[in-house]
Amino acid sequence: MSLIRMEDPVDSGAIVAQRGFDIQQDALLDEISLKIGSVQADLIASSLKMNAKELEGLTQKGTPTYLDKRTPADSEIDPYLPLSNQWDQLRVSDPIRHPAFFRFLGHTYILKIEKLGDS
Repeated sequence: MSLIRMEDPVDSGAIVAQRGFDIQQDALLDEISLKIGSVQADLIASSLKMNAKELEGLTQKGTPTYLDKRTPADSEIDPYLPLSNQWDQLRVSDPIRHPAFFRFLGHTYILKIEKLGDS
């Protein structure tokens, strides 16, 4: 995750700080969101302690990459494929805004995934 200076065009500013972090394979969206929030807070806190030279940051290099925003269609599951093949798609589906779903026998069904604890 990167903390960058605000510039025009968007996301083109100097990189002020970066943090890498791991996301476990069994993490669901709520756990991923908590991890992201924690790293964001750490980046902001560290920037408040930086001197002027550090806040100048490093110039970005390379070609920008822009990803499409997730839509409800991104949460559609194929009922004919094993769930294990679609795990990453299932675990990042927003259960409120864009729940995982599948179409079968003329109906649409919603899937809700909740972790009960360690096995």
